[in-house]
Amino acid sequence: MPNTYYLKRTCISFSLLLAALSVFSQFARDTSFLQEYHEPLPVSANALQNDIRQVATDHNGTVWVATPAGIYAKSAQSISWNPVLEKKDSGPAYAVFTDKSGNTWVGNWKGIFVAEGQTVKQVAGTDGPVSAICEAKEGIYAAGPNGIWLYDGKEFKKLAYAVSRSVRSMLSDDQGGLWIATDVGLYHVTPKRTDYLFTTDRLVSAYVRGVEADGGKNIWAACLGGVSVLANGIRQANIGVKEGCPSIYLNCIRRAPDGSMWVGTQVGVVRFHPDGTHTL
Repeated sequence: MPNTYYLKRTCISFSLLLAALSVFSQFARDTSFLQEYHEPLPVSANALQNDIRQVATDHNGTVWVATPAGIYAKSAQSISWNPVLEKKDSGPAYAVFTDKSGNTWVGNWKGIFVAEGQTVKQVAGTDGPVSAICEAKEGIYAAGPNGIWLYDGKEFKKLAYAVSRSVRSMLSDDQGGLWIATDVGLYHVTPKRTDYLFTTDRLVSAYVRGVEADGGKNIWAACLGGVSVLANGIRQANIGVKEGCPSIYLNCIRRAPDGSMWVGTQVGVVRFHPDGTHTL
């Protein structure tokens, strides 16, 4: 009789424990999540050196930044930044870009330079500052207030494209032409014609700081006020503060390998996913 009594109590206690665990599991189920964090890596205590205008990462994991004080690089194994150019060539820098071959191109007040392995050299052909660089099937493009040039393997050759002097960003259209962001609008130039977009029925505003293509080949123009999404030059959507941009002051835009679009603003970044959601 005593043994039966204790056996019943044990069974009841075990049943209560299972019931409690079942109830608890409904409210505390494990779900997978992605923990994002950032690691601050200031270039120095100098404000000009920390004013990052553009950033690029090469195939070795080295990070390159363009600043008003010059070009700096940090290897994947290092925590410190080092100037890239000699003192005679250093100065205000505007663009940095890593091509598919792993070479890093630098645009500054003096022209354009290329880093191939451990060697950094100036490439002839451009005139004056270079503020934007991009890659296309036909080669490397460089642009600045004095023109647009295409690299022929030895030097840059000037092209007969008439656009604003205030070039901020460039993108190949994969058909021999370029999308060019400027302070007075967005240009689509080809060897045969030039389309100039600047009205508010096509862009949020004519002050365009960045341009990029999404996975569907729509063009995203980062303007003062928000992003305008274009298909064949026709606006499909505007993305402003209400749609997730943290500021009306946009600086740049880039597409990530996963298809998400990263937009840089004066107060931080936001990531727009292909499904229409946004984070950060």
